[in-house]
Amino acid sequence: MKFLRSVFAFIIGACRFVTRAVAWLLSKIFGSVSWQSPPWLKWIGSKFTSVLSYLRARPKQSAAAGTASVALIAALAGGWWWWEQQPKPVESKYTVTAPGRTPIEDRDWKPLPLKVAFELSVAPLANAGKLIASGIEMEPKLDGVWTWDDDKNLSFMPKTDWPIGQE
Repeated sequence: MKFLRSVFAFIIGACRFVTRAVAWLLSKIFGSVSWQSPPWLKWIGSKFTSVLSYLRARPKQSAAAGTASVALIAALAGGWWWWEQQPKPVESKYTVTAPGRTPIEDRDWKPLPLKVAFELSVAPLANAGKLIASGIEMEPKLDGVWTWDDDKNLSFMPKTDWPIGQE
């Protein structure tokens, strides 16, 4: 406990020395300045003094509280560092190309597909060119097949023609 007191006294003495040195230097530059502290600052100073008196009267509890505070700050910093190290999701922009008008004048017409083009590779390469069985939903529901054309392009081919007047 003597060691902590001596460290604390050294810090207080160093602060006083620096304050006096800065005050002396400023008085040489600007001359004498008269200032009176506002009431709220005096109130804060009195509360700080009473807290210091409380801590000095209970050194074991103060040391335990200080240790707990340092441990909490270290745990928060470690948690923040851990969170920053976690892998971040890769987000890709995409564009949706609406299907054009169905060419019903052709003899064996088929509806045109809905196309979704991604900027980045989003599909597993093993799924390129394959049908997608689950994981994609569309409103309003329409029977059809989702297919990965390649790792960046997805298309939906409806079984029947697109409904008129819907988006």
